[in-house]
Amino acid sequence: MSFWQSLARLFARAPAPVSDAVVSREKAIGDTQTALSRTGDTQNAIPVVAVGDKPVIGQSERFGVCLAHVLRHEGGYVDHARDPGGATNMGITIGTLSDWLGRPATKAEVRALPKDIAAAIYHKRYWLPVRGDALGPGLDLAVFDYAVNSGPGRAVRTLQAALGVQMDGAMGPVTLAALAGRDRVALVQDICDRRMAFLRSLDTFDTFGRGWSRRVAEVEDAALAVLV
Repeated sequence: MSFWQSLARLFARAPAPVSDAVVSREKAIGDTQTALSRTGDTQNAIPVVAVGDKPVIGQSERFGVCLAHVLRHEGGYVDHARDPGGATNMGITIGTLSDWLGRPATKAEVRALPKDIAAAIYHKRYWLPVRGDALGPGLDLAVFDYAVNSGPGRAVRTLQAALGVQMDGAMGPVTLAALAGRDRVALVQDICDRRMAFLRSLDTFDTFGRGWSRRVAEVEDAALAVLV
């Protein structure tokens, strides 16, 4: 299937929109380039990658692979009283969706969030800030999943700590250069160890710790499986 056929399939099969605001922001079907730019990348060669059984716009095959891992852990709609993020669907909190829409989102909109829009948010808000495509297979998953769970800044600072460079939370040329020649297996293990240490320090660990621990262990296993 060609790129343009895949793009047409995306729009033809897209679920009902959350609201008019989401339609105008994410599905400008009349202008393909505008639709592509909603992912945060203006190149017109962005492939369509599959997440589950639905094609979504992504920057790379690795983005699609890593996003599939994230979505397996994030699950569907939840609104846990002890979760400071509030109403959440596929890991997208009501606050994140509000920022994306430029206005307060409703819980109903969070509940009805389509997967392709969630993917666009993940790409722009989490994958691009950690420079996922520059990290290489395995390390990209470890850093991206950490960014989704605890914020891109913390994920990048943890990688920087493991590399021994300035911990400014920005994935810039110094951090990327420090990756050259480094043992990626050791980096993944170090990042996951540091991530667990941070999670154990949270006062909500008693409530969510078992799920967090399982998630980090599964991410580490999946990342290492690519590297060894």
